[in-house]
Amino acid sequence: MVGCFAANGFGLFDMIGNVWEWTRSIERPYPYDATDPKREDLKAGKGVARVVRGGSWFGRRDLARCGVRLRSLPGGRFGGIGFHMVLRSSPVR
Repeated sequence: MVGCFAANGFGLFDMIGNVWEWTRSIERPYPYDATDPKREDLKAGKGVARVVRGGSWFGRRDLARCGVRLRSLPGGRFGGIGFHMVLRSSPVR
């Protein structure tokens, strides 16, 4: 359930453990070279694995943290992978 825990320093709730969150980074062996320009190749095809982070409701509790990274193919489908959408609402007075 959303909002069961306190918000983080940015006022956001439940940012970890909901779904494995897509990143645009291509999966490379760790440790990787952060200056490698191919690491963020947005034109890479569906056969190139991308990094997903953060754990999901479907996985083990110890994997629900932003430091955990796994790989997934963009063409694949799994209910535990997605992205967070943040909407800014009007200020509450």
